[in-house]
Parts: sequence; structure tokens; C-alpha cells
Amino acid sequence: MSDYEEYFKNRTKKFFDKAEKYTKGIFLSERRNIERICEQQGDVDYYQMQHFISDSRWDARGVMDKAALRTSQMLPKREITGLLIDETGIEKKGEKSVGVGWQYCGNVGKTANSQVTVVGSLSNGDFSSLVDARLYLPKDWTENKDRCEEAGIPEKETGLKTKPELAYEIIRHQHELGVKFDFVGGDGLYGNDIELANKIEGLGYLYMMDIHKDQVVYLEEPDLKIPEKKGIRGRKPFLPKPDKESIRVDNYQKHLSPRSMGRDKDTYYGKRVSESKVLFCPGFHLEQGSGKD
Repeated sequence: MSDYEEYFKNRTKKFFDKAEKYTKGIFLSERRNIERICEQQGDVDYYQMQHFISDSRWDARGVMDKAALRTSQMLPKREITGLLIDETGIEKKGEKSVGVGWQYCGNVGKTANSQVTVVGSLSNGDFSSLVDARLYLPKDWTENKDRCEEAGIPEKETGLKTKPELAYEIIRHQHELGVKFDFVGGDGLYGNDIELANKIEGLGYLYMMDIHKDQVVYLEEPDLKIPEKKGIRGRKPFLPKPDKESIRVDNYQKHLSPRSMGRDKDTYYGKRVSESKVLFCPGFHLEQGSGKD
């Protein structure tokens, strides 16, 4: 860990000794909380460790960025690398933990009093490592400035951001940092977000994400046109409509052969995954599904 020592100090204090003990405790302790970490090692003061994690001014972002760059450098080059976006939740009992509230917690599969974090991981073949994380703040936090101040949240971080917005912050930050990845992956929460898809494409990356089964796609690229008026009654059409027929992805899937839905050993994700080219047209807002899984 000596490569990270520079991030665990400020003008007057150094915290690297506690960082080493905390890291060691994570591997030794089964429950991995501060109390168990201190008990496991014996010579670690609980209150000092609590202060180190909660209040000490060490460079958390610097630590994550260095770990991300080292991970990027160490991953094998024989496979393509994905930056995978997901979220993780932790159930909590109180209401003081930053961002805690009644919200959907994927770890328990239901709404629970929990903290939720959007995370980014680099994945390559059998190797994967977390490289970034952004805590989600629910609206009852962002609208309560006193609560944010009491919890020690920096003012610039108190604005309301959706999970796809946090996901894009991760993607853009890793891109600007110089982390190497070939595509961005994620589940339907992120795959069905039009703005996120456009932003990822704007950075020059391929994205391969889940979409909801009632999402419609086009087998040919459509044009938006205002249709001709039919008959003499009613108003003249003024909303543009696509000139090609759409198809729901679950209906399209039924017509694919098993081979086309798997991974061919001579190709990689995104190069050939179906017998017909499907054009996902995120700009057609009126054609979007209801968002049910």
C-alpha cells in the first residue's frame, strides 16, 4: 500500500498507519465494520478509527483514481474491457447515515431503509474490479439543506442527481482520467435512459445495456414525417411519426435462433449478436415502452 501513502495526509497530520490497519481489518474481519475491525486486530482504537473514516481530511477521490488507473493497466489485453455500471444497496437501521431512506434496495430485492450507491467496475474476462462509486441522495435529502450540512455533505454535492446522471459522471470521469475500456454495460435502468445513451455515444464508446422487454426497435432506420391527413374530418396531423413499423424487443427475440442470441467465439459483444441489425432509435420518445421489466 505504500504507493498510496501520499493520499492519507494533510498539512498537519498523516493517517497512513490507520489506512493500513483498516485495509488489513477488511480482509481479516468477517463482518467488516469498524467495531469488528478493531476487535480483530486488538491494538486499534475504535474512536480513532471512527474519526479516520468519518472526519479525517484524506483524499478519497485520489485513492479511487489511482486504484482505477492501476486496475486499467493490470487487466489482460486478450479480451475487450467493459466499464459496467450497476448499483448496490445497504440496509440501515437509523436515519443519520448519508443518503439513507426508504428506497428500492437491490441487495434485498425490495424497498427498505437503505443507502444506495451507483458503482462502476472494469471487467475483462474472468477479472473485475470496482473503480468508482457515487452515493445516491434521495429527494428528502437534497431538499433538506440542514440535514445535509449536519451530515457533512459538501454543498456542491447536495444537488439532486438521478442514478443515470451519476452513472454518466462515473463514465465521463473514467474517460477523462485515462482509464481504458472498450464499451459501457448496464442493466435496464440505464439502458432505457435516452439521454445517457446519447452521452455515452458522444464520448465515442459503444454501449451494450439491457432494455425493457416492451422497448420498441426498428429493423430499418426510420424517418420522422408528419403524415398526410386522411378524410375531411378531424384536425390536420401535426406530430411527426416514424415511417417504418416498430417491433417490441420481446417479440423480436422470439424469432432469433439460439446461436444468434449467444456469443460466437470468433466475435465479441456488439460486433455480431443477431441475424438482423436492430436499430435502437432512442430519439423517438413517443415510441418508448412503459418501462416494465
